[in-house]
Amino acid sequence: MVNYSIISNKEGLISIENDWRRLAERFKNPLLDFDWFSAGAEAFNSNEPLSIFIIKNGSQISAIAPLADTIERDVNKLELIGSPFLGEPGGLLYSDQSSLEMLLRVIIRKKKPIFLRRLQSNSPETDLVKKMHITRSICRIKDGGSVPWISINTNWDDYLEGLSSRRRYDLRRAEKRANEFGRVEVEVLSPKVEDLEKLLQEIYLVEATGWKGDKGSAILKKPRLKNFFSLYSTKAASQNMLRLGFLRIEGKSVAVLLGVQYAKRFWVLKIGYNEYYSKCSPGILLIHHTIRYAFDNRLEAYEFLGWDQPWIHMWNCQLRHCVSPLIYPYSLSGGMAFTKDVVRYVEKKIKFWSNHVRSE
Repeated sequence: MVNYSIISNKEGLISIENDWRRLAERFKNPLLDFDWFSAGAEAFNSNEPLSIFIIKNGSQISAIAPLADTIERDVNKLELIGSPFLGEPGGLLYSDQSSLEMLLRVIIRKKKPIFLRRLQSNSPETDLVKKMHITRSICRIKDGGSVPWISINTNWDDYLEGLSSRRRYDLRRAEKRANEFGRVEVEVLSPKVEDLEKLLQEIYLVEATGWKGDKGSAILKKPRLKNFFSLYSTKAASQNMLRLGFLRIEGKSVAVLLGVQYAKRFWVLKIGYNEYYSKCSPGILLIHHTIRYAFDNRLEAYEFLGWDQPWIHMWNCQLRHCVSPLIYPYSLSGGMAFTKDVVRYVEKKIKFWSNHVRSE
């Protein structure tokens, strides 16, 4: 017999950890694993209720929608836990197509606006959302950007040879300029939990130098974001997944990276560098060395995560396109959310064209 329930607190979340990990294993993605969402629930939803939808087939959980209630412009929406703060690609968990279909039907019938940020455009979730909303809601599909990644299917020397001669020259020049500052060291650590606090503080301090610190987007400037990465890093370190990258000049960290190694892939969560050393492109050098680390350790892929950026293309990466479905049910809250989102869209267009006209 198939039935559903909704978990609204962290105790309930903890109670389904084993089932969650079992379902997540199918997707080979740390951003769908239990640790990612449990850290997100603790860091971002300490005061807001969770709305984790569970589908059970008999006694076994067959699908999970890790959602939470968020309030935007006085409208309550359901969103993936942590997605408004982290901006990473998301998704649902399910054992089969029928469980996923049941999960989506249950969510839509709750008649709350739903914002599923950055689903993979060709995923079963996206396909079903487009088909199922018709009779009960309005669905708007926003562009969710692209996610760059590198497939590792050759050795390092052959991969390096496949980069353009211009890119190889740029990397050699950056290495030379780094050495002009002093002795250069690069390391990728898999830290123990007891060593983590000091290393994370080092990462946060470097990431806060330069424009991120000035604009307030650095982890140190956002307490909830710092809490999340500290919580998640501790969980990842306890499972030997966490990878911390450092590029040091004369013993001083000038570029840092926070990532995980999961399902034979290297996943980049955060990178930062000290802008005083921008002449030698320390962030690019550290990325390059961690890509080599992935090759040397015979991993299957290097996942940049985040959003596509032109500077990433120097490594001959591939792209996964994402979309963000917004579902407005036929209800009072659905109508309010739709109206306010349309008004905001029109305001942005007017502002854009107004600025465009003034610049001419």
